[in-house]
Amino acid sequence: MIRVPPSAFPMGSDHESRAEKPMHRVVLSKAFFIDALEVTAGAYAACVAKGACTPPIVHFGAGSDPLQKGCNTSPERARHPANCVDQIQAGKYCAFAGKRLPTEAEWELAARGTDGRDYPWGDAPPKSCAQGILRGLTGGCEKKLETFEVGLTPEGRSPFGAWDMSGNVWEWVADGFADYPATEVKDPFVAPGTGPDAKGVLRGGSFDYATTVAKTSSRLGLLRTAGHVSTGFRCAKD
Repeated sequence: MIRVPPSAFPMGSDHESRAEKPMHRVVLSKAFFIDALEVTAGAYAACVAKGACTPPIVHFGAGSDPLQKGCNTSPERARHPANCVDQIQAGKYCAFAGKRLPTEAEWELAARGTDGRDYPWGDAPPKSCAQGILRGLTGGCEKKLETFEVGLTPEGRSPFGAWDMSGNVWEWVADGFADYPATEVKDPFVAPGTGPDAKGVLRGGSFDYATTVAKTSSRLGLLRTAGHVSTGFRCAKD
């Protein structure tokens, strides 16, 4: 895991979608640790085998067969990111591992650093799959439109050293989806709802999304109980 020190940083963007506005100053008063890599399908399968996690399953968009094409359930894809999981499943895995999901603010700081950069590597859009597994790039990932093994993006590491924070799979964070505040906040966290329409937050873009949706400020609200071939996660701890 990677240590992220207490920091103040600009969160969000004034130039992107409404969900990312406004850019506002966030202060995280405590250090935390975050996984350097997305949780792998093999690690998640071990949790399922011990009865602490439920099997991956697509809840919308492609039926409900857990063995359908795209879900990383075969042993050959053990080094691919765990996918086809919802926010609740992701949280249970992190608890099993003695960790937790990162808050949305922790995730953005780990991806962005303190200088407000647009992507983990800087402000320039990605040009190759060595930066992120995203649609429309060069280097092989644009042809397959599927997940790749974790840790294959050496030019895309964040200021703190995290891999794959732009692309491969969208990553669940712990928060519920809500508008941003307009003023400075300290240690923000939006508790997720529990109703059938409650939405969680996904960050980072994925293999089937364009590069513009993989900025460090990009965020997506999705039903907490919705899994998809493009949803995964990483864990954090205090």
